[in-house]
Amino acid sequence: MIQSKTWKILILVLLIIGIVLIYLFCGNMKEFEDRIPSVEKTQFIDHGDDWRNLRYGEIIAVYRKGAKLSMEVYNTVNSNELPQDLWEKIDTDALAKEYGAMAVLANGPRH
Repeated sequence: MIQSKTWKILILVLLIIGIVLIYLFCGNMKEFEDRIPSVEKTQFIDHGDDWRNLRYGEIIAVYRKGAKLSMEVYNTVNSNELPQDLWEKIDTDALAKEYGAMAVLANGPRH
């Protein structure tokens, strides 16, 4: 028969494992929603029905809380034709630091 002390240690170990799992895989990701401010769109382009060969770029902000990842994707579709000089000026490291992201990725230009 297992002694009382062994049971207590086993229950404590299982409790610690449960708490660690809850921390790693649960939690509210809502805290990341306010990190990047909302933006008012000021440029508009109507591409009509032909979206072939449309030049655009994406900025992807990656956040991490425990073992969870959350990503926000922003793109230039219907905003502009992604001028190369402006695209090259994007500093992803500075953006990650400014918005508290684990990483910021610049995906583009794409067609």
